Amino acid sequence: MKSSHNTGFGLVEVVIGAAIITLFIGAAISTVAGATRLESDLISKIEAQYLAEEGIEVVRILRDTSWQTNIAPVILNTPYYLNFDGSNWILSSTPNLVDNKFTRKVTFAAGYRNTNSDIASSGTADTDLRLITVTVTWPSRGGTGSVSLATYLTNLFAN
Repeated sequence: MKSSHNTGFGLVEVVIGAAIITLFIGAAISTVAGATRLESDLISKIEAQYLAEEGIEVVRILRDTSWQTNIAPVILNTPYYLNFDGSNWILSSTPNLVDNKFTRKVTFAAGYRNTNSDIASSGTADTDLRLITVTVTWPSRGGTGSVSLATYLTNLFAN
């Protein structure tokens, strides 16, 4: 006579095998989903970086067009937003969304020179020098993503 204990053992092997396969498939799906989220975050950060660089270039265009009209009158340490009216860039006090996602803010701060006339963090304020900071923010799963770029601009063309 054969023992009937072997048939139950085969069923246990099938259940354990199915559980292991299910765990591996779940882990693979979780890994792909995590990679997709990371890719999405990285794409947003890269786009924000490009928008910040564009913001610096726009401020340079405004400087080149007319320092006296576009840069000199701004209120220091006050946020401004870049708007394109179809033919010209404009500094505005009203926030706007770029690509329905990103907010780009430009802040102007005083520029200083030391006794050697080198740019410095303190010293004598130079009315023909500004520290420009462009900050791009966007909603992210963990809160808000942010990229900032800063540079100095001078009244290069004395205009």
